[in-house]
Amino acid sequence: MGKGKVVVILGLGLALLSAGPSARAQSAGARSAATELFDAAERLETAGNFADACPKYQESYRLDPQLGALLHLSDCFEKNKQIASAYSSWREAAELGAQRGDDRANLAKEHAATLEPRVSRLTVNVSSGARLAGLKVTSDGLLIAESTFGIAIPVDGGEHLIEATAPGRQTWRQRVNVAAERAKERVEVPALEAQSTAGSSAQPDSSQATGQTQPAEPRSSGSVQRTLGYVVGGVGVVGLGVGTVFLIKRNGKAGEANGICPTSTNCPIGSKAQMDSLNGEARSAQTLSMIGFIAGGVALTTGLVLVLTAPKSQATDGQASVRFFPALGPKSGGFLAEGRF
Repeated sequence: MGKGKVVVILGLGLALLSAGPSARAQSAGARSAATELFDAAERLETAGNFADACPKYQESYRLDPQLGALLHLSDCFEKNKQIASAYSSWREAAELGAQRGDDRANLAKEHAATLEPRVSRLTVNVSSGARLAGLKVTSDGLLIAESTFGIAIPVDGGEHLIEATAPGRQTWRQRVNVAAERAKERVEVPALEAQSTAGSSAQPDSSQATGQTQPAEPRSSGSVQRTLGYVVGGVGVVGLGVGTVFLIKRNGKAGEANGICPTSTNCPIGSKAQMDSLNGEARSAQTLSMIGFIAGGVALTTGLVLVLTAPKSQATDGQASVRFFPALGPKSGGFLAEGRF
């Protein structure tokens, strides 16, 4: 696994009161992007480039789930020989059309029925004796639910990687090649072996396609999360300190005002301007104090959660590291933390 990068910006001040764009603007933007993607997909499909057209239809439908986009996506999958994806997409279109009272639902249902006997299926089974605590089985990185063990699931043709992991056990992998149509493949996941004392976490890939051992990817170290937790917590302490300072300032200004005119009536002549200034400063300090306490409390709590939930550090090929920079803006201030793991 390549090194990942996490950037966290911790702000204090008026940035906490900022609001994001409206849901209506987001929706309009999504529809506009969906239309552009749909048009680009149509041009690619007309040119016979189904491999590039299908993902664009798919993203267009994700951004704006219109039945027309889903029907075009289903047809594109079918033309691109992705029979299982086409079958699933036609079925979804039939259900969506029926929900919306659209006559095109019948067309989608007919296509799905025609494709069903052509669909290739892959069965991944795990015997009861191999179902360890914490066992996770994936197909091409997607988790396979335990309820689907032993069930023939539609898959597109091509090579698929089945992987099984469990705490304290060696990782097991197997690659299986599935024909584009009418294939029925089955994979049996064995009981995972215990890890060796040397800490090995992977078994050789049992696929005959490659015949090469693929070591399990190292787990990310929890030191980055703990370090970020300490930083966030530190910022929280600073925020509480800021709140305290402004609270003291507020009390001081209020005290000065009370000293000039304790009863707020029959004040000395000419003191009104000074009283207004002191009271205004006291209110401003009170607002900043409240912001400091809220921001500090949130950051301190977040930092504590990060530290307490950080996984134990494990050796990795790369060295975890964190760097910190001040982050200042017109309405906020804080720190920027950059971590690599």
